[in-house]
Amino acid sequence: MLPKDALMLEMEESEELVSSSVSPRTQAGFRSSSSPSSADNNSSGKGRRLTVIFVVISLLAVALLAFWDDDIATWDSIATAHVNGKDPPEENPISAKDPNPTKASQEKIKQEPKASSSSSTSSESSSSSSDDPAVENEPENNDEPKNTNESTHPKNENETDKKKEEPEKTETKEIETKNEDDVTKKTEDENPSENAMTEEEKTNKLIAKWGKWGFWDGGEATRPKEDYCAKFPHRDIGGMDFPESAWQADAVYVNHFLDSAAKFVSRAQEAIYTEYGYGRPLPPNKVHDRLKMFHLEKCDIEKAEGPPEKYSENGDWDGAGWTTRRSFKGLSRRLLHAMMTNDSFTVVLAGDGAAAGHGNHFKQSYIMQFHKIMEPIFARLGVKLITRNIAHDGLGTIQDALGSASIYGDDVDWIIWDSKSTDKDRWAYDMFARQALIGGKRVPVLWGGEFEVFQNLHETADVDVGQFGSGLLGIPETQSEMQAQRMPWATRYMKCAAGHEDLCTAPGNRFQTKCWVDRNDIKPPVKQKEPSVSAHPGFRQHQLIGRILSFTILEALGDAISTWSEVTITGGHPLPDEYWHISDYYKNIRNKLGKLDEDSGHCHELQPSRICSTPMKARTEFTPRANPEETSLLSIIQPAPDGYVPQIEENMLYEGPDVPNPALDIEEGSVDVMEILSNRRRLDESFASSYINNHSEEESNENDSTTQQGHLRRASRRFLDDAIVPGTGWELQDVLPGNCDGTYSGICGRTQTDECLLLGHMDNRGGVIGNELSGWLVMNLKDVKAGIVIIKLETGHLPEESKRTIASSNESKNNDPPKIKDEKELEKPQQEESNKETQDTETEDTQREKKDETDKTEDTKKEKEGENDTEDPKRDLKEVPELPDTFEFDYAINGRITTLDKEQFLKNKHILQPDVELLTVLDDPEMKPQENVQLAIRMRGCGRLCTFKLSHVYWG
Repeated sequence: MLPKDALMLEMEESEELVSSSVSPRTQAGFRSSSSPSSADNNSSGKGRRLTVIFVVISLLAVALLAFWDDDIATWDSIATAHVNGKDPPEENPISAKDPNPTKASQEKIKQEPKASSSSSTSSESSSSSSDDPAVENEPENNDEPKNTNESTHPKNENETDKKKEEPEKTETKEIETKNEDDVTKKTEDENPSENAMTEEEKTNKLIAKWGKWGFWDGGEATRPKEDYCAKFPHRDIGGMDFPESAWQADAVYVNHFLDSAAKFVSRAQEAIYTEYGYGRPLPPNKVHDRLKMFHLEKCDIEKAEGPPEKYSENGDWDGAGWTTRRSFKGLSRRLLHAMMTNDSFTVVLAGDGAAAGHGNHFKQSYIMQFHKIMEPIFARLGVKLITRNIAHDGLGTIQDALGSASIYGDDVDWIIWDSKSTDKDRWAYDMFARQALIGGKRVPVLWGGEFEVFQNLHETADVDVGQFGSGLLGIPETQSEMQAQRMPWATRYMKCAAGHEDLCTAPGNRFQTKCWVDRNDIKPPVKQKEPSVSAHPGFRQHQLIGRILSFTILEALGDAISTWSEVTITGGHPLPDEYWHISDYYKNIRNKLGKLDEDSGHCHELQPSRICSTPMKARTEFTPRANPEETSLLSIIQPAPDGYVPQIEENMLYEGPDVPNPALDIEEGSVDVMEILSNRRRLDESFASSYINNHSEEESNENDSTTQQGHLRRASRRFLDDAIVPGTGWELQDVLPGNCDGTYSGICGRTQTDECLLLGHMDNRGGVIGNELSGWLVMNLKDVKAGIVIIKLETGHLPEESKRTIASSNESKNNDPPKIKDEKELEKPQQEESNKETQDTETEDTQREKKDETDKTEDTKKEKEGENDTEDPKRDLKEVPELPDTFEFDYAINGRITTLDKEQFLKNKHILQPDVELLTVLDDPEMKPQENVQLAIRMRGCGRLCTFKLSHVYWG
């Protein structure tokens, strides 16, 4: 057995190692969590180094042997024999006694007994440059388990002594599935004391098996208190501008941090592998399957005729996805930048009802599953992860993409598109991509989309792109209910054998929902109903895609950590600017986008074509959306003379977090990745909130000008005699209360009529509704720079939906009574409205209830048939009355009124998709930038027949 002192002596040369730029990854093994030891200062330096080299070579040989051994305990026993398995005392890896951790000569770098093993593992896990992270990032299954000497998790000495005297004995048996081709096995723990263990004991057992985060800053009190990165554009602080005591310039701190980060990333990958039945040790026939399960293919698309065959139109899409090597490095750079500056990293999903997660709980949607796993990882790395699900049932992405920076957010780093069933035209995705790239403060990586658009943007503008797959490649078939119970919980009922498809479609197997959990303080006023069977993917499919996306980011994090470590070996700390600064990277992409010809791509099939190169802003009542209060239509509506402004009428039934929902839990005894990463059971959802402060960016958007021109079909323009005075007949419709921002912690809806309060979905089509009797709707638009204003209308609403005008069918509710030109056109509907006023209100309620029941029946029928409804199910467009010939639509820009008659209105209103009707009211490339522009709209000559909803206003 090698002497422990020989290993300890090597650590005493830490200052010499740092000053001579020895690999931080090699040093990392001597720094993770350590215990002090006396050393013989007279020993030969050469002899010490030879001893350490011998230890490393011995352990590498042992590791190679252990890889092929089915019993992982073999590795434990040999490694322990080499490094003297005495449990170390609790100690900070960076001594808390050292007031200045940058002066390594003032304090010996302390060492744990298993340092050599850690060094070897760290070296492997830090390198992620290959296509498959599983090859490079070896798990620390039994490297870190003994690292329980952090101050946050003190060791129970009595428990330790007891374990030494009476080692825990666990019997396991492997139950083979009936099908010989089934490669999945389940190991069942038969220890009778398992259920009797306390939560603390279970947590300690979890740590013993998987390890835990082993780093903290012992010199935190000496760090600068101000946010020294905030004053630089995109937080790109120069290497010479870091304060002397900043952690980024502290070699000891950074090397410790990189070591722990590499292990943490590797442990997360191994936990996901294990969750799906591919945890080590593995028989040889499953090693290859493991490597393919989450493999992100990296390819060259410059001259390709299409994406990799697996992801073509005829492909099975069952892999983890593909990207290009340059794009992968671009993703890695963004992550490295976030770590270097303690910044946020924002991920946004845009898509349809399947992406929104309908049929499941909102938190079961795949982007929320991604967030749940990745938030504690980012928190440990000093980064605040922000994840938004901005997907809509029955709609595509056009209405959101046109105001990307406002609706998705101006801080997006990775934007994922999943709207194949609704956005089928290439121009739709091209516009989505361009607005995402030019609209905000950051230039995101595009993930998911049309290959032709990807190829054009990647090759002409250096845009980073990628695509994700279903991940079903590594999922075994479910062949019977009995066999399913022996499969890993995460893999069940996702691929069913022929003749057993009903197992995969059974509601209890495909969906796992619970609408209400009884509590003492709240009782739902309406009966809670489980959601009807949906044609959308179930919760296990969502979880798998969430793991696919997590694995992609984990691999990119591993690459970023490896780059940071390898460059600073010779370059020193802090990491040189060229490896992580982002400003020039963004500028290059946007400059090239601005130079694209109109015939480049498909975006210019839209009119006005200037929207392809003009950053657009938006206000809407659609949810979810980023920063809901400031992006609301209410934020721009001008009050009426009496102070009236439309308001949200409905209140939330209750506020605050929900009680734990068992539908969101995994089966007891199954591998829980969240527990492994957090070292605690059923982690609170606000785990990361105590770790990170959200850093706001103050840089301005530089790409607010455009050179391309378009022309609006001119209608008759005139100044009317009447003044533009806000009316009082406009009201909000279908607007949800709460913070509907699309995030994991967002609390939205929970209305008195909600029949499934715990689902948590936020997608709703709110707007401001009115008709001729409502008067002018006046809005103030700030910072109009390019002379473009577009509104999105919904013209298919019923007269009775405008409740504020029901009682005023014969008189206007505004200060400017409308001039009705053709009384004959309005006589019939006005008479009907007058009759309704004298009827019992119960009659109208009864009719509405019948209509609602009919709608629900039709919705259920469509869901069962797997039909993707792209229209608002709350109304039947066939019932909407036709506009009278006397109809006129007025809009005003800064007081100048333009009137469209019925023919002009219908001709200028472009229906891009069902319920996506756009009307351009300003397209003037010669217009000078203005800080404030007044926009006003109204309808005339139609009474209540023209009941329109304004849902979006866009300007650029």
